[in-house]
Amino acid sequence: MQKPLLALALVSAALCAEARAQTQYTVFVHGLGQTGDNWNALAGDLAARHPLSPLQPTLGSGSLFEAQAGVLRNYLDGWNVNGIAAISHSNGGLVVREYVRTTVAPRINRHLSLGTPHQGAALADHIRNGDVSGWAGSIIGYILDPIVYYASNDPDWWDLFFDHGSSSYFYDASYAVSDLLDSPSFPDALTAIGFLLGSNWDWPEILPEMSPYSSFIGTLNSSGTLANEAQKLPSARVSISSQYPPELLPWRTFTDDYGAEYWESIHQDLMNLAMDAYWYYSSHENFDLQANAYRWEDMFYALLYIPSDWQYFTGTSYSGQSDGIVPWVSSDYPGGTRNPPYRLLCSTLCIYHVAQLDAVPNHDADAFRVLVSQAVREDLGIKFLAIVMNGPSVAAPDQTLTWTAAVSGGLAPYALQWYVDGAPAGNNQSLTLTTGGNSFNLQVDVTDAVNATKSATKFVSVEIAPPTSCQLEWISYPRYLKVTWVNSSDPGVSTEVQIMKDGGPWTLVGTAAPGSTQFFYTVGSQTGLFDARVRHVKQGGPPSAYCNTNGVTV
Repeated sequence: MQKPLLALALVSAALCAEARAQTQYTVFVHGLGQTGDNWNALAGDLAARHPLSPLQPTLGSGSLFEAQAGVLRNYLDGWNVNGIAAISHSNGGLVVREYVRTTVAPRINRHLSLGTPHQGAALADHIRNGDVSGWAGSIIGYILDPIVYYASNDPDWWDLFFDHGSSSYFYDASYAVSDLLDSPSFPDALTAIGFLLGSNWDWPEILPEMSPYSSFIGTLNSSGTLANEAQKLPSARVSISSQYPPELLPWRTFTDDYGAEYWESIHQDLMNLAMDAYWYYSSHENFDLQANAYRWEDMFYALLYIPSDWQYFTGTSYSGQSDGIVPWVSSDYPGGTRNPPYRLLCSTLCIYHVAQLDAVPNHDADAFRVLVSQAVREDLGIKFLAIVMNGPSVAAPDQTLTWTAAVSGGLAPYALQWYVDGAPAGNNQSLTLTTGGNSFNLQVDVTDAVNATKSATKFVSVEIAPPTSCQLEWISYPRYLKVTWVNSSDPGVSTEVQIMKDGGPWTLVGTAAPGSTQFFYTVGSQTGLFDARVRHVKQGGPPSAYCNTNGVTV
């Protein structure tokens, strides 16, 4: 049994390799804090929509960009394939660009970046210099200060039910935190918060290079580098940026819809607590409790300004042209091939959620997948092979005509083969031939670089063009009917003339020689209503349609 099983395994492997070879190799380059596995959802979705084979290396996201580019170079060289498309997320876009910059003949020839800080990330500087951790610590201090003070000095604190709410907002916030601990988004949120605060987290060595003012960013966006990049990636240097409304708070950036609802609930509960407690204690009968009511006001405003503070840290104006981490001015591809670049309004950081393989579906991720699919198809050119034949479907006998083939998708170069009624007729982009007297079938086949094939067919009906401007005239002496017409452009056609009297059957009364434009029919003693019609005929082919005249009474 071992030999048949081994043979079956070898055949299966060969078929898989052949199927993989008939698709576009596409490398998915992850961002900070991620691995190649983070692409599983989006790469699988795109592979179902487009003929691509995903490559998902893990590059060591905290290492310097130069080091990650080296890992990417070695990885791609191992595949020994050129013309690879790249799709990157966040810092992965900078890794791809550094790889292209430092590689004489890069195996990548087109690039789609998702939420990449092409001009650097201001947030990186604010994290490194302690602004973010100081800000976060001050907010925690503003929250704890009045709660600790009044819990220690007001014996009624734990039993309070404020006028503007039916229960203690502090309790509501506590319950929300408890529920959040069990949510699937909590580990990601905890990691993000710890990273921002810098407490017991080691900053990755890549962080200084992410600064908008770093020498790395300056070199990557110099005029010389951009010109070189345009030569190496001529067909597609494309970005997709997203935006979430500025009033949505920073935790919308780091967690999915499920977790964000809890964070927003906590925030709103604490703001309500601060405002209600301020009004309650500002008129309290105890002078000390009244005098410290300002603590609640400070807490309220610290919470209120969180969105605008975050916009400042990310280098974004309050207009909100940012995905919560990177503003559009940075995430738009410098010198890109699509103008304007792709942008999408989201309620969460939809780029992050697509790449992070969220277990909880959300509308933003679905919309973003559609937009990425559009860019893959239209900009990266990764679409299934297709061919369309352009040219006439009706022809005249002995007419010289041209048909052309329009090919899209697949992998260039393409090989074409034309057939006329099944017989090979040419292998160029177009086919020119002179028709005979009979209709025929045209077919063109295309085969791309990996032997994928498609066909287009067209039935060409060969028809003689009919005469035009047909007229019937009664000549009273010597009693005959005169039929006139204008010939078609074919000089070799004869013209049949038929007469009908008083609605009876049509009768062929004669055939005019090629070039003739009139015919005389002697009526004799007949009277009544006469009609005439004419058509062109040619040996070896079907006749043309009729041209009908007006009727005359004799």
